[in-house]
This record gives sequence, C-alpha cells and structure tokens, in this order.
Amino acid sequence: MDAAFHRLRFGFEPPCTILNSLNINDAGDPRRIKYDVLPLTYEPNDDVIYMAISDNDNRPILSVINATTGNLISTFKSISNTIISLQFDIFRKQLFGHI
Repeated sequence: MDAAFHRLRFGFEPPCTILNSLNINDAGDPRRIKYDVLPLTYEPNDDVIYMAISDNDNRPILSVINATTGNLISTFKSISNTIISLQFDIFRKQLFGHI
C-alpha cells in the first residue's frame, strides 16, 4: 500500500518512518500481513509499540519497538500461531494477541 493510497483511504500518511528503520528479518515484513490491518498496538506507559508480523520464512514475530526513536527493543520468535490483531489493556497493563 503506497502513501498516496493510504492518505486517500485513511486521511493521513502511513507511519513509514518506524517501519522503514527496521530490518525485515528482525521485526517482520509488513507486506506479509494476512489482512489489510497491520497487527500493532501502542502502550503509552512505556511509550512502546507491539507489532506482530511474519518474517521471510513465514514465522510469526512479535516485536517491541520504541515509539519515539523507532528502535527495535526486543523480539519474540517462538510464537506458533499467526497473530491477527493486538490489543494493550492500559488498566491491567497486559498485552492481548488474537490468533
């Protein structure tokens, strides 16, 4: 999905700065998502983004990214199912993944 299409569909530019700064094999390839929505969520307490995408070998990766700098903080590669969506509960401070 290019920036012009994203601007027409959603009314704003895509968050390409963070995605372009990450290595596909480390954080996953956003072009390999199953649905039209990128599974990510923002956690305001620690200012991080959780993102779940498959890598080039089709293995799901859950990435923790600094929302300010775009730096990759951590990855979890031992996930066996594809994550369709992510949600962070700010009251319980828990991350939920829907498979």
